[in-house]
Amino acid sequence: MLSDAAARWLAVTAVGLIATACSPPSQEQAGAAEGQTRTFYIAADPVDWDYAPAGNTLGPHYDADAPTFLETGPQRIGRIDRKSVYRAYTDRTFTTLAPRASEWEHLGMLGPMIHAEVGDTVKVVFKNNTPHPASVHPHGVLYDKASEGADYEDQTAGEQKTDDAVPEGGEHTYTWEIPSGPGPDPTTAARSCGRTTPTPTRSPTPTPA
Repeated sequence: MLSDAAARWLAVTAVGLIATACSPPSQEQAGAAEGQTRTFYIAADPVDWDYAPAGNTLGPHYDADAPTFLETGPQRIGRIDRKSVYRAYTDRTFTTLAPRASEWEHLGMLGPMIHAEVGDTVKVVFKNNTPHPASVHPHGVLYDKASEGADYEDQTAGEQKTDDAVPEGGEHTYTWEIPSGPGPDPTTAARSCGRTTPTPTRSPTPTPA
């Protein structure tokens, strides 16, 4: 467990979301259906992440070097560090985490999978629970300026900037259209989303509580 004082200085990592577009419509279906709207509730949460919950699992040969990576010290982070983890929730109250399917447990601290089909509209209701600005920026989908989620000098202001860097405790709804391009083909069936706001500087050493 890290102290609040130390946590304020820990870096927030860019955590990926993956949007997959599957089941493209057949020629008979094309034009007959407009797709559906799929809503996802995702928050950026501060999480004390244990990189080595089982300790040294590499064997006795690494016992001498293990403390360098697993123990906290004057110049050492140790095995636990606070991260910004993108997590799925069941509804917009953001009180109950959505279960992660067993086939995605290997993603670890990566964000949840967003499943959609060609022709669908994806709405991501995003809440930032971290003390730093955060956003969600997609690739391979269609969106208007208010759903870009990229923080850069684009000569916009006011409401057009609310998606770029959601403040602590703030919410923003991103709306994306799934075109035929991200649909499955022999080489790829996935697109990624990520955080684009600047990463703050961290202190050299977190302090155990």
